[in-house]
Amino acid sequence: MNHNEDVNDYCHRVEKLYYQLCTVSTLNKEPAEAKIIHETLRDQTLAVFIKGLVEPIRTIVKSRNAKTLEIAKQIVMSEQVELRLEQENRNHYSSSYSQNNNQRRSNYENRNNRNIRPNNFVRAE
Repeated sequence: MNHNEDVNDYCHRVEKLYYQLCTVSTLNKEPAEAKIIHETLRDQTLAVFIKGLVEPIRTIVKSRNAKTLEIAKQIVMSEQVELRLEQENRNHYSSSYSQNNNQRRSNYENRNNRNIRPNNFVRAE
């Protein structure tokens, strides 16, 4: 998968290359031989597709043991949505946590600053 390439675009690109490769590889072949070539290329395309995915989606698709490119594509699309939601939640909670921490720190500093006054110090004689 290219950097910043959408998963859907990647799926379409791999499918297009698969069909082009099938067309070229099966020209002037007997139907039985063409069928074997299609099946072999289909399996190889699935392996290449999975290998080109980004982590952790690659591991998820591998663990689900997708048998076809279409099934792998469906898994990728649903996982991409899940990961995006998870990232948004993480960003939201991280931002909230940071804001709360800053507020606590500010409150602590303000509380300490109020307790320190010149007449609170003991004079050394």
